Amino acid sequence: MPKKLLSLATILFLTGCSAFAPATQTVSISANVPEVKAVVNGQTHVLPVSLEMKSDENVSINAYKEGYEPAHASLRPTISTTGVLDIIGGLLCLVPAIGIATPGAWDLHPATVNLTMIPEE
Repeated sequence: MPKKLLSLATILFLTGCSAFAPATQTVSISANVPEVKAVVNGQTHVLPVSLEMKSDENVSINAYKEGYEPAHASLRPTISTTGVLDIIGGLLCLVPAIGIATPGAWDLHPATVNLTMIPEE
């Protein structure tokens, strides 16, 4: 009986565990033409590039190249699978709900961005 109780307690307290999930994720950004400059959250990069971004923050991407219309993309955090498990665990026991306040409860989607640069007329 004590082993079953310990197992149940472990499941209730650790369901999801977003607090232990990574706070960042890799976002890959590319374009359909070479040598495109992109400003990602205020920092300039030449595409293609892979960046470690905080998974609980918005990402703004503005791409420019002479002879092409500017392109823009935005990434917004969405709740991760681990975050959902924290919510479910929080309904059973308050402790897992703490994980929702951590960056590990969120994912940026899409994690791969391909910008289409359109030639100016």
